[in-house]
Amino acid sequence: MKKAIYFLGFLLVSSFFIMSCETDSDEENLDSGSGNCNASRIEQLSVDVSDTGVAYAGNQTTANCIAYNNALTAFINEAENCPEVQAQVNQLKELQALLSCN
Repeated sequence: MKKAIYFLGFLLVSSFFIMSCETDSDEENLDSGSGNCNASRIEQLSVDVSDTGVAYAGNQTTANCIAYNNALTAFINEAENCPEVQAQVNQLKELQALLSCN
């Protein structure tokens, strides 16, 4: 069940990453949104979340859990001021609340 939850997070962030790269105008909209959005930084952080999520799903060690949690935190902190991605931020916050690295 845990693997399914973390894989869902991976898919969520991956879908955002793919959708945010569809056109240059989408990136311009993210950069010029009402918040302080840095599209390229958010895209890199989404890759980090995906990579660490896959690593943790494949090998649920404490180190992988902490790396995944740190990647989620970085993404959430960066994207929190971007109205365009609030649905993803809220979903990742819920995912992070389920994550236990003990």
